[in-house]
Amino acid sequence: MFISLPEALRHRCESTCLYARSLKPDRFEFAYPTRASAAVGHILSLLKLSPTAATATELDKLGHLFVCCKCAPRVRIKDSKPLASFEVFTWREAVLHYYKDCIADLRSDIIDPQFTRASPLDPNLQGDDSPAAHKNIWSCLHCAIHLHSWVNRHEVIAHVKSAHPIADPAEYVDFFADPLAGERPASQWRLCLPQGTEPPPALRGLVVAMNQPVKPAAPADPKQQFRCKLCSSWSTRRFILVGVQSHIRDVHNVPPQSQRANEHFVEA
Repeated sequence: MFISLPEALRHRCESTCLYARSLKPDRFEFAYPTRASAAVGHILSLLKLSPTAATATELDKLGHLFVCCKCAPRVRIKDSKPLASFEVFTWREAVLHYYKDCIADLRSDIIDPQFTRASPLDPNLQGDDSPAAHKNIWSCLHCAIHLHSWVNRHEVIAHVKSAHPIADPAEYVDFFADPLAGERPASQWRLCLPQGTEPPPALRGLVVAMNQPVKPAAPADPKQQFRCKLCSSWSTRRFILVGVQSHIRDVHNVPPQSQRANEHFVEA
């Protein structure tokens, strides 16, 4: 998916190159992604920017970070304590996330993106160096030095700082990832909230379940010690003797007088 018109116009369609029957320029057909458009509109409303005047370049330079309010955090353990770990996105990553990864809305026809802003100064914001950062798919946007010899993310940042010189290089503004390398690499940041930490209001509902004490499982009834042999071996259901006999009668149509231990049921 392309976030802006310049990206679409720069696209080199591999299928056109592979399957074209002539050397004449082919016609490109682009579809307008409603879900992605809704995500962009929501982000602009969060930033109080005009949807008719704001540009992709302007959003890149602002460099705001966002967290999806619909996707539950991963639970990580640090110092024997659980952390609620939220993926943090740039505005472009947020749009792509909602377009293809936001499970809460992908399972339905609902289009209702919900993000909240994350502060770069938040002490709970942690770097999450994804594998894509170490791949040679990155290039400088100020010169062509890497276009025939791509480098990793750390090398391109060092190049921009020393060669151009820019103290705090920004992705999409000073360097970029090769669009032919696949989808945009995963987020480089996570918001990690230790158990008991008060989350941002927009994320409070997502961490309540994680902070709830885990109730111990109820002990198994010692009387429920029989398993049906006619059911799948994967079944974990257990019965009392009368229960397994009734189950075999009702489900497998074997009358109680015909049922035999170790043939129709077994002690688990």
